[in-house]
Amino acid sequence: MMPAKQPKLLLVDDHEANLVALRTLLSQDGVEVLQAGSGREALEMLLDHDVALAIIDVHMPIMDGFELAELMRGSRRTQHVPIIFLTGESQDNLHRFRGYQAGAVDFLYKPIEPHVLRSKTAIFLDLFRQREELARQRDRFLTLAEEKARLLRERDEADQRLRDSESRFRLLADSAPVIIWMNGLEGVEFVNQACLNFFGVATVEEAGKLSWLHYVHPDDQAQAADTYRRAVAERVRFETSFRCRRGDGAYRWMRTIGMPTLSPSEQLLGYIGASFDLTESKEAEERLQRWSVDLERAVNQKTDELRRSQTQLRALATELNLAEQKERKRLATELHDYLAQLLVVVRMKLRQAIPGVSGDRTAELLQDADQALTQSLDYTRCLVAELTPPTLKEFGLLESLTWLAEQMQRHGLP
Repeated sequence: MMPAKQPKLLLVDDHEANLVALRTLLSQDGVEVLQAGSGREALEMLLDHDVALAIIDVHMPIMDGFELAELMRGSRRTQHVPIIFLTGESQDNLHRFRGYQAGAVDFLYKPIEPHVLRSKTAIFLDLFRQREELARQRDRFLTLAEEKARLLRERDEADQRLRDSESRFRLLADSAPVIIWMNGLEGVEFVNQACLNFFGVATVEEAGKLSWLHYVHPDDQAQAADTYRRAVAERVRFETSFRCRRGDGAYRWMRTIGMPTLSPSEQLLGYIGASFDLTESKEAEERLQRWSVDLERAVNQKTDELRRSQTQLRALATELNLAEQKERKRLATELHDYLAQLLVVVRMKLRQAIPGVSGDRTAELLQDADQALTQSLDYTRCLVAELTPPTLKEFGLLESLTWLAEQMQRHGLP
């Protein structure tokens, strides 16, 4: 706020002595006294100074007091300056009338009574101070009014931006395929169109009539409520899943995520969050789990069947091996007990007959036959040994395998 202006007095008189006397009489703290020796000098001062009162001598050369007053009244800058005329003329009404017509507020006759002039001057100085105070108050009021108007404009602009932001947020939220919600400390403040559609209601008020726990499956209420209460108590993010009843009565698996909203002073204002329908995912997960169990059961079943098949194959292989061994033994027995013995008998008979044969050719043929019988007997013995090694027959399978390994090593077989 600007400091108070110091009131100014303008004294106009063509006599220096009168100016000195008036200055001495009217000088006081906080008042600036200006002096002019002519009407022209007074007009020049009035161009640079705003005065609270002009005390003008009527009789001055070139431009008298009345003419000066008329010029002052003709200027917007000085037309409201109070004027007190001083005159030494007789107190005739015509003279007084001309003074008031020229714009005087008072008329004093010389000799002047000091206390009267001081009193009248004090009145106009007080009026000036009051006008200045009113002007300051007016300026202060205008400043406050302008500031208030600016604040109102800024508030209106902020409100409009907020409405625009809320409109964009609502448009974005209503376009979202998931449920979006905002809870204050007193209850539901906002839900998007997806939420209204899910619960089968038309307005936020309808959605907030009942607690959200009312829509949660009874088996999930305790867990959901405990998760939310702990998050509110700690003012932290929460995430939970539960079954929620849709408007048509069907329960859907929902995954809900909430974030706390805080004031600038870190006071909890509520929560904002989103809820996603997980029913299809849950059903797919359950189907996958069932398939996994079924697959594991089938694998176990096939594994058991394979084990049984392997057992059966091993048993069959054992039986085949035993049958092969029996067949080998039978063949070896046949070769040894029948064919080999028969060959031995034939060779013995042949050798008995050789000495009684005459003729070289016949003897040679018999010798060849004996040799063939010997080779056949050796081959038969080899076959018997291959079919039933003596070790296998005498000592069993383990010793036979050891013998076979030694034979393979001796002959350089891998």
